[in-house]
Amino acid sequence: MIELQHVTKSYGKTEALLDFSFSVTEPGIYCLLGRNGAGKTTLMKLLAGHIPATEATEGLNIIGETTAGGFLSRSIMTGAPPAATNIPSHR
Repeated sequence: MIELQHVTKSYGKTEALLDFSFSVTEPGIYCLLGRNGAGKTTLMKLLAGHIPATEATEGLNIIGETTAGGFLSRSIMTGAPPAATNIPSHR
């Protein structure tokens, strides 16, 4: 599950995302469509944890973990759950 509520990201005086909210509750393939400068890359950077939100009243909730200060924890960014110790290696 991915959920963003009332997220804003600004670069100086330019607002890339303004009071943006959305949620994905079902597994699937999703697509972002929009014009140049619509905020698609900014949204993906927020979700990946590369940049913090300027403002988020509810924060970002990804797989049940709410971000602190707009950044995701290392376990979510790497895709490995904290208790995953027996991960097979690819040879």
